[in-house]
Amino acid sequence: MSRRWIAVGTLFVLACSPSSREEWLRWSGLRRAPASPALVVDVIVDASADATGSPATLRDTIDALTPTLFARGGLLRVWGVGESAATSSCYITLPITPVEDASSAQVELRTRVLRALQPYFASPSPRRSPLVDVIATVALETSPPGDRVIVLVSDLAEMSTHGRFEVSVPEPDVFVATMQRDGVLLPGSLTGIRMVCAYSHLGAHTPSPHDLLALRAVFRAALLAAGAERVVFTTAAPQPNDLRKE
Repeated sequence: MSRRWIAVGTLFVLACSPSSREEWLRWSGLRRAPASPALVVDVIVDASADATGSPATLRDTIDALTPTLFARGGLLRVWGVGESAATSSCYITLPITPVEDASSAQVELRTRVLRALQPYFASPSPRRSPLVDVIATVALETSPPGDRVIVLVSDLAEMSTHGRFEVSVPEPDVFVATMQRDGVLLPGSLTGIRMVCAYSHLGAHTPSPHDLLALRAVFRAALLAAGAERVVFTTAAPQPNDLRKE
């Protein structure tokens, strides 16, 4: 940029309103927009009977997440739901470094995640789905600075001491009260965390739209009562907009 244009730009900046001044500085390249914070993503896969967690849905979920992860950098952890929170293990933890061309990195990341989860998918399907216990456990995991997102790949059919949703789905306020009584997902436990419930669609435990909406309402109430920053439900893999703030 020549000295003449710098001088003209300086006079323009001094004469502008604060908002116009900021826009000109960004346009000229003299001031760059602040970089987005790192993204810390925990993917919870529920492969219990009739649930939606599978190698295929995990693969598509990872592919959907990687463009944003590689643009911002951060951390990816993938968990498998077991019979209890204690047996719901983190199978892989991957620090993510920002890269401009993520095509080859995406393939490598997908391969590493699917390989790490092979033992989980090869084991017998869990007979229980302690989803809220696992979410609460993952939320307490120590994480580096950044925006936190928990992605739950499940049909939301909670099956634990807190409820047996394949038998009956409680009213949202009743389930929230149960969580408070049982000391799970207490207020504030999800503060600053965005929740994405992926692959929540019609299925064995949700044969009608009414059943599906009832399950979603119960989980939305419990997650928001625990302080979740945002709760999103998708019928397929999450999209980049699902990872953002409201």
